[in-house]
Amino acid sequence: MTKVDFAVGIGGENGQGIASTGDILARIFARRGLHLNAYNAYQSIIRGGHTFLTIRASDGPVRSMGDKLDVLIPLNQDSMDRHLRLMGGGSCVIYDGDKLKPGATAAGVQLCPMPMKQICGANKLAANTAALGAALQLLGIESEPLEAVVTRQFKKKGDAVVSDNIAIARAGYVPLAEPPKIPVTGRAGLASLKTNIYLAREAGAITGYDAQVAERLAKVMCGGDLPHAVTVAEDYILDLECETFLSLLGESLTQERIRRKLRS
Repeated sequence: MTKVDFAVGIGGENGQGIASTGDILARIFARRGLHLNAYNAYQSIIRGGHTFLTIRASDGPVRSMGDKLDVLIPLNQDSMDRHLRLMGGGSCVIYDGDKLKPGATAAGVQLCPMPMKQICGANKLAANTAALGAALQLLGIESEPLEAVVTRQFKKKGDAVVSDNIAIARAGYVPLAEPPKIPVTGRAGLASLKTNIYLAREAGAITGYDAQVAERLAKVMCGGDLPHAVTVAEDYILDLECETFLSLLGESLTQERIRRKLRS
C-alpha cells in the first residue's frame, strides 16, 4: 500500500532556475528510493516566459501527475496568481514574503512567506535554493541530501558558488523548522460533534439555541469544512473564530442574552 505520495510545483519566469530546482529535488527524492515523474510546462524558451515544473514522488510507481499539489513554490507574482487557486486543504505555499502577495486561498492552505532578501542577500537569483530548503523541511527530509545535491549541481561554477548556495539552502531550511500549526479533524470530527449535539438536544439537556451555538463552536474547533484532518495556521483558526463570533452577534437571541447579562 502506498504511504508516500506528494507533488511539488515550482513556477516562475524562464531564467529563474526552474529546471535546476526541479533537477535538485528529483535527485533528492530518487536518492531516498522514491519513484517520481516530472513534467515541465513552459510557454516559451524566451527568457521571461512562464514556466511551471511539477514533480510527483511516491513509494510506489508513479503513472500520472495526479490532480493536486501539496507544495507550491511560486518564484514570481504571475505564478502565484495562476496556481494558488489550485491549492487545497493541507497544502502549503512557499514564497518570497517581501515581493509576492497571495490572494484568497482555499480553507486549510498553509501560506509560508519567507524573508528572501534577508536570506539571499545580494544573490537575487537564489530564492529557489532557499525555497528548496524550506520545502524539504516541510516534507520531513533532512538538509544533508540537499547540500550534497547542491554541491553536485553547482560544482562546475566554482567553490564560491557552491558555498553560497549551501549557506542559502541551510538558511531556508531553518525559518520554517517549527511553523505554528494546529491539528484539526475536519469534516469527520465535525460530524461526530454534531451527532453529540443533536443527541443532547433530543434529550432535553440543551435548548435549540444552545445547539446552534454549539454547532458553530464545533465548526471552529474542527477547522471548518475541511475534507480531512490537517494542520492549519493559528491565523486560520482566528479567522474562523471572528467569523463565528460576528455571525452569532447578528442573532436576536444572542442580543437578548447580552442585554440580560448587562442588566444583571
